[in-house]
Amino acid sequence: MNTRFAPDAAIELDGQPIPAVMRASVTDVEVQGGFDGADRVDLVLTNDHLRWTDHPGLRVGRGLRVSLGYAPDPLQPVFDGEITGVGATFPQNAAPAVTVSAQDRRHRLQDGRKVRWFGIPIPTVGNFPLPDIATAGLVTLENLLLPIFDPVGAALAVLIGGIEAVSTISDPGSAQKFIRKQANESDYEFLRKIAAENGWDMYVDQTGPTGGHALRFQSSLDHLDADVTLAWGRDLLDFAPRISTVGEVLSVVGFVWVPEIKTTFNIQLGWDWDRQSLTIRIYPGVALLGGGQR
Repeated sequence: MNTRFAPDAAIELDGQPIPAVMRASVTDVEVQGGFDGADRVDLVLTNDHLRWTDHPGLRVGRGLRVSLGYAPDPLQPVFDGEITGVGATFPQNAAPAVTVSAQDRRHRLQDGRKVRWFGIPIPTVGNFPLPDIATAGLVTLENLLLPIFDPVGAALAVLIGGIEAVSTISDPGSAQKFIRKQANESDYEFLRKIAAENGWDMYVDQTGPTGGHALRFQSSLDHLDADVTLAWGRDLLDFAPRISTVGEVLSVVGFVWVPEIKTTFNIQLGWDWDRQSLTIRIYPGVALLGGGQR
């Protein structure tokens, strides 16, 4: 059986298929995606008779959705974002063209810089840190995106936040240093920092009914099984794997000072790769008989 594949693409603007005459003018569709940076689409249209120059249907800010696949099979959505740029070329020895560039909705996070802090004020006591899940969720919702946290990554963040909370029970003043501060940063930079410190990958989920509108914070511990199996020479033209222990985090240790008994307790949170399980150890440190902690 000689199976033939016919590449196909479906393009929508603000939820509606583009007109047939515009679809016939599309000469190239390039989709880029990944964890590092925003997903991006570039459409190239032949601009004969300059019909697409300053066309109102290609305005910056309009929603753009792209699905790819092979006819006659159903096409799979791969991008849902917004047009962020339109450029035109008028070469001497070729037909003019218009390039439409779009990015996923993370580009909203990069507008402007902010100075603020995320804490919970408690009267007569002081300010206590807001959990990272709540902080990331609030910033995401501000930018009209839906935050989604994977279970293991969310649990780790709660446990680490709990260790920090325990360490401030006897000394509310020390809670100030755990409060998240957005210091002249864009929302994108701020969320990237929170994600990195919690071991999350941050990306826009392009699948499902919320595709293109959901900002997912994913932990690698939630995805230990392969989603896709590829083979060099069959599916991959180039493949260069690399494993490194540089930057690998095996455990996190927190120190809780209890002034009433002048003792430091060590709280260790780690991951046992052999048993695929979370480990928590609490053990006392050194009791001090003098005036304070050394």
